Amino acid sequence: MSVLSTLKALNCTCKDAACLISQQDQRKLTRAQRIGLRLHLILCRACRKYLASVRFLKQAMRRCGESEALSAPDGLPSAAKDRIRQRLAGQ
Repeated sequence: MSVLSTLKALNCTCKDAACLISQQDQRKLTRAQRIGLRLHLILCRACRKYLASVRFLKQAMRRCGESEALSAPDGLPSAAKDRIRQRLAGQ
């Protein structure tokens, strides 16, 4: 990573922070991105609230998937149900 891209990652805007919060479950953030996000979250109350909302929604989706045990309509193939279960279990 170049010095310029490292400095940009450390200077995280609200828009950057929102993208990183959304991406951190799908991919591993670079060290500079993680540090920049942490620094931004220390300073920005709105982004801390956004992070809390994202975490809450993720937990709610996980609980919903567990409680309903994927009671999908009969038309959904069992292979598709299994893929959905695996994805929910992996998150």
